[in-house]
Amino acid sequence: MPAIGAEVRFEIKDQLMRELRANPFFGNRDEDAYEHVENVLYIASLFNIPGVSHDAVMLRVFPKTLTGLARKWVDRLSGGTIDMWNLLKRAFIEIFCPP
Repeated sequence: MPAIGAEVRFEIKDQLMRELRANPFFGNRDEDAYEHVENVLYIASLFNIPGVSHDAVMLRVFPKTLTGLARKWVDRLSGGTIDMWNLLKRAFIEIFCPP
């Protein structure tokens, strides 16, 4: 995970978490992985966290929107292998929306 400076107070507000958890992604075949990513990006864009990069926010927030098979998948990712939001997003799409 990208580091967040000690001088920055990073906290995911309850309102943001409620919005993000309102429509979790389970990993079922009938779910649209692209739509889920877009929804999470939209909700996260409504909240400004000064001094915290987009990568740092998304890598901390996105896994909290997953449940079921999708949560198991993200929990099994090797630590340190994904340190940028684009890498996590690409891996998620490849697994849950194959060609």
